Amino acid sequence: MIRIRSLACSLLITLPITVQSIILPILDPRVFLSGGLAASLSHTAAVPIDVIKTKQQIDPQSYGDGFLDGLNNVIKLDGPGALLLGGVPTLSGYFVQGSLKYGLYGALKPTVASGLHLDNGNLGVLLIAAVLAECVASGALCPIEAVRIKQCCDPTYGKLNFIDAMTKFLTEDNDRGGRNSGGNSSGAFDALGPILLKMCPYSAGQLATYEVAKSSLVPLLPFELGLDGLGGGDYTFAS
Repeated sequence: MIRIRSLACSLLITLPITVQSIILPILDPRVFLSGGLAASLSHTAAVPIDVIKTKQQIDPQSYGDGFLDGLNNVIKLDGPGALLLGGVPTLSGYFVQGSLKYGLYGALKPTVASGLHLDNGNLGVLLIAAVLAECVASGALCPIEAVRIKQCCDPTYGKLNFIDAMTKFLTEDNDRGGRNSGGNSSGAFDALGPILLKMCPYSAGQLATYEVAKSSLVPLLPFELGLDGLGGGDYTFAS
């Protein structure tokens, strides 16, 4: 028994990816909180633009194909209040997405670097960590984003608050094609593939560019910014 315990301890100590390097960064709530706030506030500020874009994609004949044309048609057909449809799903969804994206990115960087025997600032490490973090974040965002689109384009959802809309969405046949019935909620992740194709390259480019630019420009500044890695208030700049 003593030998088994000794062997187990030695394996934990010599593993290139240690338990400590995985758990400790994740336990820092500041990383998740700052990332969630930055992402949710920045995306919520653009809700009216997102409403116009979504309605034009769903019904281009009614809402036109230009921004001003779409704005006028949304106000004319649905009223000014329609420009705020999906605001709560956007705020809550991107808080979750931003928390996971930035929080896991900060935690995965040393893990990936250790596994590949590279420095934390290596471009390949930054890209891999960003893509892995975004995969998890987009998976959490996907059903909430589906509810946002429902609230924008389906009057029966637009009249509901976010909790009721989410409950309705998850308990009805929501795959649009009718292949699911009896309360199957698999349609909540129907758009995960397109979301990943959009968000993974974006996040990889965003986070890697920010890190490289910061490491190159900050030493040239005549004052100290007090930014130590991508965490805390630093997420506001990245987002």
